[in-house]
Amino acid sequence: CSGIHRSLGVHISQVRSATLDTWLPNQVEIMSSIGNRRANLYFEHSKPPGMKRPSSHDTRELERYIRMKYEHRQFVDKTRPGPLTAGEEEEVK
Repeated sequence: CSGIHRSLGVHISQVRSATLDTWLPNQVEIMSSIGNRRANLYFEHSKPPGMKRPSSHDTRELERYIRMKYEHRQFVDKTRPGPLTAGEEEEVK
């Protein structure tokens, strides 16, 4: 998956290894406040029921899915400018 994300360009997706890359303080802050769960709630908001992420073995379909999700933003929550942070999620509750 990381190779596909890297091919999208840094204006769409930034890939960082938890152990191999250097993280800037603002990157750590963003990931800490949003995380994968909240990001997926935003980017998969209107994903059709039953639609699953393709297997990593099917690279063509996986790339198509990743491009729909991030490059074309096909499933995003259009009522929000981006994913909720931890603080914003608490305010909504």
